[in-house]
Amino acid sequence: MLYTTVIYYIGRKNGLRAFLPLPTGEGEKCPVVLFVLNPRITMSKPYHYFECGLDNIYLFNGYTVEKDGTLFIQDIHNLHRCIGEHLILFTRKLKPKEIRFMRHFMDLSQKAYGNMLGVDYQTVLRWETGKNVIPKTADRLLRILFQEFLDPTSN
Repeated sequence: MLYTTVIYYIGRKNGLRAFLPLPTGEGEKCPVVLFVLNPRITMSKPYHYFECGLDNIYLFNGYTVEKDGTLFIQDIHNLHRCIGEHLILFTRKLKPKEIRFMRHFMDLSQKAYGNMLGVDYQTVLRWETGKNVIPKTADRLLRILFQEFLDPTSN
């Protein structure tokens, strides 16, 4: 299986940091693999992390599955941030599940998201369900808003 690799590691001073390769057009077909570079935490089989709402996210380590099936992920907020940073670098249009993932990460309702983008909540709903394709300008604005959300001090 071909993977687009996202390196996700534990740093010494700044907590978790993400290093992302620039995605290629192949990224939509390739699963994204997330690694936590910590030799003490290694899982032999990748975990298909479908709980984030995306189909192509696999975790190789940085997680544990309890005996009752409960999933625990180290610093889930930074993991989702890393995934979001990876998504906004794609040159193709965002897919419906990716639009929803970004909205959920920003903790916005469809109505609030729509207000930010200048559309009504039903339009956002149609983008997230795949009934309508997001227009190029809205796609770019969404990425810019997401980047600003991640780093509000950027100019």
